[in-house]
Amino acid sequence: MSQSINCKYHPEKFAGWHCSHCNIAFCIDCVTDPVADLFPSCNLCRRSLDSLSIAKQVPLLRLELPRLLLSLLSVQRMLFIVALSLLFAVTPDSRMGDTLSLLLTIPLFISAFSLMEKSANNELPVFKFGILVKRENRSLFFKFALFLFLTITFLTKLGGIFSATFANLVLALAVFSVPASLVIILMERSVLSPLNLKKILVIIGLFRTDYLLLLLGVCLSVFFALYPTVIAEVEFDSTLKSVLFYVLSFTFLQLFFLMMGQLIYQHHVELNYNVRGTNRGALKTNLASQLVEAEMFIQEGRFEDAEKILLVNIQENKEDFASYQKLIFVYSFQEKNSFRDRFCEEYFCELKKREKFLKAADFYCDLWDKEIEFRPNDPSIAIWLANSMTYQQRDNALGLLSHYGSKPNTIPMWDNVSLTKARVLYEYYERYDEAKELLDVIIRRSFDQSILDEAEKHLVDIEEKL
Repeated sequence: MSQSINCKYHPEKFAGWHCSHCNIAFCIDCVTDPVADLFPSCNLCRRSLDSLSIAKQVPLLRLELPRLLLSLLSVQRMLFIVALSLLFAVTPDSRMGDTLSLLLTIPLFISAFSLMEKSANNELPVFKFGILVKRENRSLFFKFALFLFLTITFLTKLGGIFSATFANLVLALAVFSVPASLVIILMERSVLSPLNLKKILVIIGLFRTDYLLLLLGVCLSVFFALYPTVIAEVEFDSTLKSVLFYVLSFTFLQLFFLMMGQLIYQHHVELNYNVRGTNRGALKTNLASQLVEAEMFIQEGRFEDAEKILLVNIQENKEDFASYQKLIFVYSFQEKNSFRDRFCEEYFCELKKREKFLKAADFYCDLWDKEIEFRPNDPSIAIWLANSMTYQQRDNALGLLSHYGSKPNTIPMWDNVSLTKARVLYEYYERYDEAKELLDVIIRRSFDQSILDEAEKHLVDIEEKL
C-alpha cells in the first residue's frame, strides 16, 4: 500500500491487519496469537484478517457517500418516495391537509428507521413494502414522535419563561443534537435516553467531522421539503415541481438515516452496539440481559469479558444453569481444560442436588457431541448421569461407566459403577453374558448388602430373558 493506516483502537500505532467484513484496521497488539502461515481472526466477527499488503484503506464516510446514494436507487424505494411526494404535493393547504401530511410522515419515517437499522447491522438496504407494517419499525417511529413531542413542548414552555434569544439558542442546540438523539433511540429503544446530554456529547465526539455531514443531510432534507411553499413563499404553478422537491427531500432524508446507520456500524464497539441490533449499554438489568451480553462478548471473541459476567452470575445464583453451560463452552473454546473440568464437576453436582437429571444427561451428551471429553471425578456423579440417560443416549452412558473400569476395589464405589454398567449392558444392548460377568464379580466381592440385593435381582431378570 502507498499510504499507511493507523489502528482503529490504537491510533498511535500503525495497523498490520484489516477485516474486510467489519471494515476495521488492527495493529499487532489487537491481534491475538498470529501464527506463521495462518491469518489471524478478527476480534469482532471472528473472520480471517487480511494483511494490509492486500487490503484497501478503510474508507471515510464522505468517500462512501456516492455508494450509499446509489444503494438507495432501487425501483421499489423510488416508487415509494415518488408516491409519497405526489401525495404531499396534492395535499390541500388546510387543517385537513396538515393532518393528512402528518399521517403521511409515518410510513416515510418507518422506512427510514428500517433503513438505518439495516445499515447499522451491516445489511443491504433492500426496500420492501412489508417493512411498513412491522411492529419493530412502527415502535421506533412512535418513540421518535413521542420524543419530538416532548422536546417541542419543553422548548415552547422554555420560550414562555426565558427571553427569545435564550429560547432560540436552546432550539439551535436541540436541532444540532437530532442525529445523536436518533442514534440513541435506535440503540436503546427508549424515549427518555436521548434526553441524556452526556450520551449526546459522546456520540458527537465519536463521529466528529462525520457528524457535520449528518447535519448537512438534515438541513438539505428540510430545505427541499419547505422550499415549495414556505421558503419560496409562493404557490408553485406546477405540481411536478413540488413533487420534484419532495423527492429530493425524502431521498436526502433516507440518505441521512443510511449515513447514521453506517456510522453506528463503523463505531459499534465504542457505542456498545451489537451488529445484530442489541444494545449492550441497556442490557444490565437482569440475568437474561447479562446472558445476552455475555453471548455478544463470546461472538466478538472477548472471552475474558464474557467469563467475568458468567462467573458473577454463578456466584450470585447457583441455579443459573445457562451461565454454567456458557462458561464451560468458553473455557473449552480457549482450551482451558482444568477450569472447564472444574466447572463441569460443579455444574453436575448442582444438577444432582436439584434432581435435574434430564438436563444433566442432555448436557453431558452435548459435550461429547461437541468433542469435549469430560468425565466426573466423583463416581457417584457418573452413576447418576448414566442412570439419567435414555435409550438413545446409551452409548454415552456405557462410555462414561467404562472409563472407571470394573476391577474390584480399584475406585471408590466400584461395585455401584459395575452394577449400573451391567444394567445398561443387558437393558439397552442385550449383552447378557457381559452383564452376568459383572454381576457375578459384585456378588463375590462386594460388601454392600443393598448392592448385592440389586445384583441378584438383575441376575434373575437376565435368566428370565434368556
